[in-house]
Amino acid sequence: MRAARISRLLVRLVAGEMHDPALFPIMRGLLDALATLPEEAHESAEVLAALRVLAALGFDAGTVPGETSSFAPALLTEVMKNRTSYITRINRGITASEL
Repeated sequence: MRAARISRLLVRLVAGEMHDPALFPIMRGLLDALATLPEEAHESAEVLAALRVLAALGFDAGTVPGETSSFAPALLTEVMKNRTSYITRINRGITASEL
């Protein structure tokens, strides 16, 4: 379900058949994280992936924590602590995309 939501976000934001190599490691990292991390880490992984996708496409200019493909448990714990501010940034990025 979480991977599907991020995939739908990508489809909405990526124009036509645009090729952006920055998106592959984000999606690969997310899919690996969802397959290996416990369920309670999945929400943080989804938030982090959405923020990274928006940043890669130019819809968020803020600092994004961690390496592009990293979804390490310690990083996801930090994401959960700042969840509200990250979700606000995600919503602003989606609004900025005008979709």
